[in-house]
Amino acid sequence: MEVKVHLLSQARPITYLNTENTYTKDGLFCVYFDGKVHKFPLVNIFRVEESYV
Repeated sequence: MEVKVHLLSQARPITYLNTENTYTKDGLFCVYFDGKVHKFPLVNIFRVEESYV
């Protein structure tokens, strides 16, 4: 799955390829890939795009 996280303070999204899972936990949007979890505060996110193709 490909995930693009658009933050309020950035012009371009952060793109993750080969993502295994995404979820929310305690006000955070979490992206799990390659054995790591990247966490973003929900208040800083403008949009999230997920592609399952």
